[in-house]
Amino acid sequence: MIIFFIVTIFIGCNKKISSSDQSEGYYKGEKVYKAVCISCHNIDPRKTGALAPDIAGSELEVIRSMIMTGKPPKGVKPKWPDMEMAPLPNLKDKIPDLYEYLKAFK
Repeated sequence: MIIFFIVTIFIGCNKKISSSDQSEGYYKGEKVYKAVCISCHNIDPRKTGALAPDIAGSELEVIRSMIMTGKPPKGVKPKWPDMEMAPLPNLKDKIPDLYEYLKAFK
């Protein structure tokens, strides 16, 4: 009986609490952000990272342009004009997911 109780608590504590407010894209974007982006950006996208600015709430076209070209779209002033981002075209299919994750921090 004690083992059952301990196992039940352990399983319950390890379950990811899913909020109905967040989409599947949000969670996919969170995984990509934490696996790739935090090498330069802060783990909290609202804060400045070691090598890159805060990106919380970034618009989809800004995210797309930065990932595909390493530069903001025309007409958008770079947050850090003295720094350049390396393009990451391998993340092209993940852009909508990253947007879903980052827009949650607006």
